[in-house]
Amino acid sequence: MNARHDPAAAIPFRRKVVYALVPAVLLFGSVEVFLRAGHSLARNKWESNVFLRPHEIARWSEGRWLRQRRIETTLNNLGLRGPDVHPDTDQTRLLFVGDSITFGEGVRDEEAFPSVAERILPGRLPEARPRVINGGVPGYGIAEETALVKALLPRVRPAVVLLTFCVNDLFAVMEQQAPERYARYEEERFSPLFSLSATTRHLFLRYFVFLYVNGLSSPYINGIHPLQQDGPDVRRAWSEYFSALDLLAAFLRENRVEFGLVVFPDFSQVVTGIDTPEKQFRGYGEERGIPVLPLLETFRERRVEGIPLLIPDGHPNARAHEIIASAVVDWLAGDRGGPPPFPSLAGTRYR
Repeated sequence: MNARHDPAAAIPFRRKVVYALVPAVLLFGSVEVFLRAGHSLARNKWESNVFLRPHEIARWSEGRWLRQRRIETTLNNLGLRGPDVHPDTDQTRLLFVGDSITFGEGVRDEEAFPSVAERILPGRLPEARPRVINGGVPGYGIAEETALVKALLPRVRPAVVLLTFCVNDLFAVMEQQAPERYARYEEERFSPLFSLSATTRHLFLRYFVFLYVNGLSSPYINGIHPLQQDGPDVRRAWSEYFSALDLLAAFLRENRVEFGLVVFPDFSQVVTGIDTPEKQFRGYGEERGIPVLPLLETFRERRVEGIPLLIPDGHPNARAHEIIASAVVDWLAGDRGGPPPFPSLAGTRYR
């Protein structure tokens, strides 16, 4: 008796593979289209570069049709974020200098940590009558920040300058020193699929959120992190960065302005456990006598409060800016295990 004919057995293997892949491709494509309709993969979200132009309007947008966020801010008389600055007032002026994190990319004027710090500082340092100035400019590195401080000093007359560091500042130095090698690193760190696909980026971010909130760790969450590789490029970049800090510190010392450093974590450090920047800055600060505030442990302690990032942008969200401002104010008030780091903010008004 002949065996019953099986129609599936007559289908060639290649065609079976095609039949299996077509639904997967259609599903992936549908998800990709949906996510792209809600998120933009563009890295530069500023509509125009108007920074440092007095009273210009800076516009930031992220996302697309289904989910778009827009932030609009009018720059002050110095071309910076925040209200106009009038140095003839009897106030102690604290100048933050940094890049897009200090500026507050993706959050409103009142949510950026310099603004939050200004609201809570008077209750902690009433004698200083502090006035906080946001000198953050998106895209700036140590060279531009140094030039900005020198340009602002006679106009702002700050008592204290706090320079903020994030890992991009070191990457910028590495890129300037060895652009070809740094380009290869970028290719290894972010695969084309991750860079071009909204689906893979979304899955990666959700995986990162899961690890972050649940206190789990993964040493590979940030790809091949150059700070894990203590090679000549990294050592040379640290040396050049700290040399630039030495020059800035000397300039401020000559002008009798106190100087300190605030170190932002790359938020993947909370998951990976990398603390190289914090160790570098602690050693530098102890050697030079410069106050340093690393924020990595602050975010590790408060990870249960949720992910502190704008998704998919990657910049700190409003909650993260509150955490930063609170930590900075505690530090300035001497509530982090030491005396107030800056005498002029502890009660001596700027003259």
